[in-house]
Amino acid sequence: MSGTDTTMICASCSESVPTNTFCEACGEAVDTGPASTETELAARRCSACSATEVTADGWCSHCGQKQRPPQDHVPQDHVPEDHVPEDHVVDDHGHVAVVSDRGQRHRRNEDAGAVRLGSRRVVLVVCDGVSSTDSSQRAAHIAANTVADIIIHSNESDSVAIQTATAVAQQRVTELPAIDGGDPSSCTLVAAIASIEPQAQKVVLTVGWLGDSRAYWLDEDPAQGLGVTQLTVDHSWANEEQLHSRLSADEIAADSRAHSITQWLGADAGSIEPTVISVTVALPGRLLLCSDGLWNYAPTERSLAQIISRLNMAFGASAELAEALVSHANAAGGHDNITVAIAALSPQE
Repeated sequence: MSGTDTTMICASCSESVPTNTFCEACGEAVDTGPASTETELAARRCSACSATEVTADGWCSHCGQKQRPPQDHVPQDHVPEDHVPEDHVVDDHGHVAVVSDRGQRHRRNEDAGAVRLGSRRVVLVVCDGVSSTDSSQRAAHIAANTVADIIIHSNESDSVAIQTATAVAQQRVTELPAIDGGDPSSCTLVAAIASIEPQAQKVVLTVGWLGDSRAYWLDEDPAQGLGVTQLTVDHSWANEEQLHSRLSADEIAADSRAHSITQWLGADAGSIEPTVISVTVALPGRLLLCSDGLWNYAPTERSLAQIISRLNMAFGASAELAEALVSHANAAGGHDNITVAIAALSPQE
């Protein structure tokens, strides 16, 4: 391989390509976008073992794994349903963005996020594939994009739109075949709609969820500082026990079932009914959705507020804040996939 920075890398098999046409090794077309250079490939982290020892020709000198070139920016609404997610995916629309990352410990990214923008409606969706089930990647991806697409085109009320979209997503996830008799595919879901009227100083947020992916409202009042309000309540064994059992909080927290989810999308979910709420909040502020890959490292409103305050991000930089929160989770251990979707909302003219 040439030692220059202009050598192209095939996005399918990672072999060098002398011209931006077809890869002679696998036949894949490489003229659909800019290929990775040797410098870009060498600078990244190994997708198998996370070592920063990837050679210029795409091999990890630590574990020997052949690398795929990075595709950091993949518009979520243009990805086919059978797409295998990249390790790090960004969909940036300026004031609205979603970032999904494999984390440090998992071998693949089983999270998915989606954003859709309408004239007066912003839709965010985050899904976390249940890693113990087959095709959890596809379940999360299909669910996130199905829900986002249906909501943004719906003429129903926001709460009904979420319920309708969830029912369709449930059907599509249920239709995914189990592999070799394994468990059926499943995933969590959190979807949020921000409906903004012209000249309004407030916004109505409608949020629906199944499982433990969360939604927050970040209120940035200059006089009061950053305020964080968790809008969702996890569908978890721990929360149900707190409501219905006589166990102490310490006993519940110590139980191995504490983080087990009690609702989800999938063939084994039974009769699903998302919890849907609507709240009215003052503008400006941020709507933030995330998987537990983030909130496990900031489980309370206060801890999340402290992290965001330390980051000191500009109000409109949604992708930058999402990237910073993903980086924080990775630095803290990255034990799970991490997905963060953010919409910075201000009064509309």
